[in-house]
Amino acid sequence: MKKRVGLIHHNLHSHRGGGDLTAAWILEALKDDYDLTYITWGQNIDLAELDDFYGTHLAKSGMKVKYIPSLKLLGFENRPFRLIIALMERYMKAHKDEYDIPFSTYNELDFGKKGIQFVQGPSRSDKGASFYNPDFKPSALRTVYHKFCYWLSGFEFKNITRNLTLVNSEWGTKVYKDTFGDFPTTVTYLPVVLKVKNIPWEQRNDDFLCVGDILPVKRTIESIEVIKQLRAKGHKVRLRIVGDGNNEYAERTKAEARKYPEFVILDGRLNREKISDLISKSKYGLHMRDYEGFGIAIAELAYAGCLIFAPGQGGGQVEVLNKNPHLLYNGIPDAVSKIDKILTDAAFREKVRQEMTDYAQRFSAESFVQRIQEAAKQFTAEIK
Repeated sequence: MKKRVGLIHHNLHSHRGGGDLTAAWILEALKDDYDLTYITWGQNIDLAELDDFYGTHLAKSGMKVKYIPSLKLLGFENRPFRLIIALMERYMKAHKDEYDIPFSTYNELDFGKKGIQFVQGPSRSDKGASFYNPDFKPSALRTVYHKFCYWLSGFEFKNITRNLTLVNSEWGTKVYKDTFGDFPTTVTYLPVVLKVKNIPWEQRNDDFLCVGDILPVKRTIESIEVIKQLRAKGHKVRLRIVGDGNNEYAERTKAEARKYPEFVILDGRLNREKISDLISKSKYGLHMRDYEGFGIAIAELAYAGCLIFAPGQGGGQVEVLNKNPHLLYNGIPDAVSKIDKILTDAAFREKVRQEMTDYAQRFSAESFVQRIQEAAKQFTAEIK
């Protein structure tokens, strides 16, 4: 008889980031060998749409989908974050005997018994949040709200420490242990599932791609400034902003981009096929966010053979780029200087490119599936 897996994830839409990609591919990894149930809320989940976007094969797998009634009735989607987690925990504890392997892809969770948790970043402590945003300072009201959520869910810290814990990077592991204590974790890099075309370097264009939602933390406006300064040095490069956002910063970013139509292109949100085609045809990427948990857009660009530049002060993106000092920068002037050298020196550029091409293969979907399957087998052996 197959073991019963109850995998809980907040709201698995088909146009989101690395967290949803991870959840979709964990479902993919487990669908054949386990009696699999995906637990969610809100809107009806279209598995065929998810398959089309993520490259999975869930629609015809026979897996079940369950909705958390309390969240569905309240109409929650992604906020309020902590209250959603509290209601998720209440649901999982009430139904814990229905699943042999409770599995959270929404960070750490107290299931009421031992389970598996995939952590993109600590979500149960404001200390953890400060690693991703050093300027973060919780208010007194926020602290009271979190205590209420802990009470509502019956949260017990010891229960998350006994879970089998997978973390998305070495840096994320350090953050997690600094936040909660030194207990066993396993680094599991996110999968790159883009079907990229093998287009020779010399046939690609000189565009820099900035991929992802337009948010203040992404600092997309600064990418425009980097390209402006590179063009002032004589480099005929362009910036393509692939993504959008429903916020004031996104509107400011788009207004700034429209000032430079000759070298800034607003592509908006694209489907996976168009993103893959664009990445396959481009040479470069530019990422401005510090302290990524992993950085799936960076991994996708690197996997496709692009040279991508990202902040080097800390975060999972440093690992994704193999700590390469020629691709990691500290501030706009340093970014411009390092990119200028790559653009100017062809022999040096080829050396760096070859180093990254070899390293990026570790982010394959096959490797990720194998790690998830090994984790499930390990967990099953531990609970016998």
